[in-house]
Parts: sequence; C-alpha cells; structure tokens
Amino acid sequence: MANEFAQSVTGLITNVEYYGTSLAGNPSWEVEIMDMDGDFSKHITSSNIALAYGLQSRTDLRNTVTTYGLTRAGRLNGYTKTA
Repeated sequence: MANEFAQSVTGLITNVEYYGTSLAGNPSWEVEIMDMDGDFSKHITSSNIALAYGLQSRTDLRNTVTTYGLTRAGRLNGYTKTA
C-alpha cells in the first residue's frame, strides 16, 4: 500500500499523555508510537484536530498498526489509515 502522506509514522500507540490545551481550549496529547522495528517516537497532536478527542480511550490504535500523517514540524495532523 502506497504512503499517501508527505511525512508519516507507522506503528502502535504505546502511551498517551495530556499535553495541554490549544488557544481555543481543545486538548493536545503527547503520543508515543512504537514502529515495526521496535523503535519509539513521540509526537504532539496538532491544535484542533478530531483525533485528539477520545485518543486516550482508542484501544483500536493500540492494537492495529496504523499510519499517522505528520506536519512538517512532526506533529500528528489527524489523518490516519490502517497500515
């Protein structure tokens, strides 16, 4: 399957920590993702994305390998697809 994102990370979410709120009061999270090589990376969610809502309870993202789109700054942009 071709990667349709300019930048992305593929793996399983292993940890989610509350990062704060945006200026509009929307939640931000620091998300730890384990890739298929067993390496970990941390990414913060972009401001005002739907992915941030319910992220802490999304067990499907902890059990299904998923590709996450990233901004140029390395933040999760909210776009996902199963790998």
